[in-house]
Amino acid sequence: MQIPFVRAVLALLAAVTLSVPCQVAHAQSGATPAGGRDGQWGAHGVPSNAQDGRSGTADGRSGAQVYAAVCAACHDSGALKAPRFGDRAAWKPLIAEGQRALTRTAIRGIRGMPARGGDPTLSDREVARAVVYMVNAAGGRFSDPR
Repeated sequence: MQIPFVRAVLALLAAVTLSVPCQVAHAQSGATPAGGRDGQWGAHGVPSNAQDGRSGTADGRSGAQVYAAVCAACHDSGALKAPRFGDRAAWKPLIAEGQRALTRTAIRGIRGMPARGGDPTLSDREVARAVVYMVNAAGGRFSDPR
């Protein structure tokens, strides 16, 4: 049965094709990837080891850490029509969908955005924290997931 194999290959190609433009946009932005040593800075002047008042180890990365490492690649530049970080007008209709729906969409992916922003290692909680971080930067009032 070669059909399942072909489908798997096509799915892999689609995932790679969708994530490459964001990775290129991130590289061209000059932002420093997160996860580095003290003193390194990621996008928006967020320290790459930012804690957001939460542990960045035992229960996963903070929203700021996930944003700097994954989300900034597209949400800084607006690549693939991603709403730009802090753009209240662009985020307003998304905020209106509600925290649960928007988080579910970020986990599953939508249009040009791959599931989990293209990083399959992110936990649901880490994705939820990144959503809260971006929404609240655009004027939303989502609660940090526990």
